[in-house]
Amino acid sequence: VIDILLLVRFYSSRTNTNPKAVKIVFPILILILLFPSIAASIIYSQTTSLFLFLLILVIHYIKSWKAGIFLAILVFIKPLAGVFILYFLFFKKWKVVASSAITGILILTITILSFGFQTLSNYFISAPTDRIPDYVYFEYSSLFGVLKRLQQNIPGYMNIHSIKIFYYLGCLFFVSLTFYASRKLALISNTFAFLIFIPLALLIYPATLWHYSILALPVVLYIYNENPFKNTVLNLVIMLFLYIIGFYNFFLFNLVLWVILITWPLM
Repeated sequence: VIDILLLVRFYSSRTNTNPKAVKIVFPILILILLFPSIAASIIYSQTTSLFLFLLILVIHYIKSWKAGIFLAILVFIKPLAGVFILYFLFFKKWKVVASSAITGILILTITILSFGFQTLSNYFISAPTDRIPDYVYFEYSSLFGVLKRLQQNIPGYMNIHSIKIFYYLGCLFFVSLTFYASRKLALISNTFAFLIFIPLALLIYPATLWHYSILALPVVLYIYNENPFKNTVLNLVIMLFLYIIGFYNFFLFNLVLWVILITWPLM
């Protein structure tokens, strides 16, 4: 509920359209896009809604060093947020990087004092992800998950080493084009340049699951808010089209979002 209110408030303040229309359309649009992933997140006792809350704050304070504080907490909630650090490094926002590092050190210190250094070191020496059964990756909506399912379909032609090579090359491709596009998008706004890193993270983070779709809401709403075709009806049709894609295949949904942002400077 707090996430929805924050999103409505943030995007309503950025729009030039009728405020009354915004108050009506945005909550309805958000609720449509949230269903059914928000229900799944609650059922699974996931932290995606908390992650979205902090992500909205990072976007809100994108020009301030305060963004680093929320970014550090995000990384500790889900390593997925580590991809967002690339934005701040690429654009040399050192104050944000510094505040994030200081916050991270503070959290690590509290962790060590509370649970001991051995507990912390065990997390890195014997990472929990190393013990994930291989079949779990078939459920993931990431590039790695797609490649693993491909391997399952044609086991005689692809092995785990081939999968890793294709995965790393794919990540390099996505990251390189994202850097190129974000520089162009930065000419429009800092927020726009950052938002492209959200579908990037969901694409290349190995453990992306379908109910992470609520993390894409800031991107979807920004596209809707910008109304690239200057037609309200067509804009809503595009949002519905995105929702249908997301319901069918979350990897394809993120790929389409990423392509839209990549090609935005050409529109």
